[in-house]
Amino acid sequence: MSIQTEVLIVGGGVIGCAIARELAQEGISSTILERGEPCREASWAAAGALIARANEAEEGPLLAFKQQSLGMFEDLCSELREETGIDSGFRKTGGIDLFPTEEDIAQSEEFLGWQRKYGIEVERLSASDLRRMEPNLTDEIEHGALFPKFTQVRTPWFTRALLTSALKKGAKLETHTEVLGFITEGDRVVGVKTDREECFADTVILAAGPWSQALSQLLGREIPGVPVKGQIILLNDRSRPVEHIVHYGKTYLTPRDEGRIVVGSTEEWVGFQRRNTLEGIAHLLTSAKGFFPCLDKSSVEDVWHGFRPLTLDGLPFIGPFEGLEGFLCATGHYRSGIILSPITARVVAESMLGKPLSFDVSPFTPNRVHQMEGIDLSPRSDLH
Repeated sequence: MSIQTEVLIVGGGVIGCAIARELAQEGISSTILERGEPCREASWAAAGALIARANEAEEGPLLAFKQQSLGMFEDLCSELREETGIDSGFRKTGGIDLFPTEEDIAQSEEFLGWQRKYGIEVERLSASDLRRMEPNLTDEIEHGALFPKFTQVRTPWFTRALLTSALKKGAKLETHTEVLGFITEGDRVVGVKTDREECFADTVILAAGPWSQALSQLLGREIPGVPVKGQIILLNDRSRPVEHIVHYGKTYLTPRDEGRIVVGSTEEWVGFQRRNTLEGIAHLLTSAKGFFPCLDKSSVEDVWHGFRPLTLDGLPFIGPFEGLEGFLCATGHYRSGIILSPITARVVAESMLGKPLSFDVSPFTPNRVHQMEGIDLSPRSDLH
């Protein structure tokens, strides 16, 4: 038995589901192959904070990619609700960056200048501003910045809405189907071999997140990178003590409507180590209650983890490999898979249809691999 379709999408996370929906809207049939359950890895684990800020004076193309994609969310979530009845949890929460140390304060004007340079709306916050906007924030922090355009989605809801929409429009899904190899004819990929059957298509799209590295090697190609584990906590506090997406360093607190607060996340280069650790959870709890002391009384509702696909230069892989027909990459989005899903899906569909691209993705070409030699891949963690 075999499957025949126009497009095979290897990976049923947010990127794969977004691509399937975008292709279906263009009349292109696709089948998603997912080795487990769809939208259950990094796509489900993410906090859903949609943020695009400049982190240095000279930003590369990734920031503009994020900004363009961020601008697509409100309409997309509205469309998904109409099509599926699913609320994606899109909320205009706004974000606050904290400047708690003397070094942060000294560098803050430069940081704010970077935002203005790239057209990112930002406003410096005084101590009184912070108290007004976040009354439960510790008095020890007196400086911050407001990003009013930062928003959020509930990632399980958003990814489920994308998948439901794609299936309603004609896409198909095969779960618990592991890709074991690729079927080629000369320099063309014509399908995949799975643990269940052979699947054939005009185009195969690799969108398997941190598992893309091993899968690409089955074709003799490289997507250099590592899985980076992130641990996350869900707190519950009916008093709703946090009102904005609050961020400092790698720690963020994302408030939900009903009083839940997502606290994340660690960055651990430990392979596919599937467990939460006391060390990781303690690190997050200490950070959270350091900013909001009242969280000491909040209940811990859940803990979980996910694996982000980090490429060596921090940029996603989008597009074809040179000399390999019928094969596209859409992977390696690291911490930005949710925010980049709409624009990634759009440019992949445009590329397949020969349309002008909404964004120049040439900096994300898989053919840049030769430029990555010498980058350090040794294990590391932000817990030490």
